[in-house]
Amino acid sequence: MKIINSTIAKKLLGISLLLAFLSGVGVTAYTQERYDNARDLVSRTQEDLRRSAGFTNLKKDERERIENVQKHLSDFDRSLARNKFDKDKLNEAIDDLKNVVEHNTLAVEDRDALTRDLQDLRSMRSQKD
Repeated sequence: MKIINSTIAKKLLGISLLLAFLSGVGVTAYTQERYDNARDLVSRTQEDLRRSAGFTNLKKDERERIENVQKHLSDFDRSLARNKFDKDKLNEAIDDLKNVVEHNTLAVEDRDALTRDLQDLRSMRSQKD
């Protein structure tokens, strides 16, 4: 009887460990998936910034504004990669992007793309409220 109880206990322990492992993998995958859209938006915005920077020889102020946005977007993306939605970092990126749109010399299509990015970042932020 003791051998049967011991065997059953070992099987139950094994099943419990397997279920714990599988649920942990599922949570990690869900969390990473949850921020995929946000990370895609950050990537698109950074690409639009790179393209707009090539439009003209940037003045020092214009270059600094673009570098500030890129840094804050990168910081925000780093927090997303760690499964944390850091609203403060997102706010900094939004403010910096607004400055680029309002003050930098941009081609029409670049201004339109960055304005769309700005609206999408704001929308993402409001969904987290």
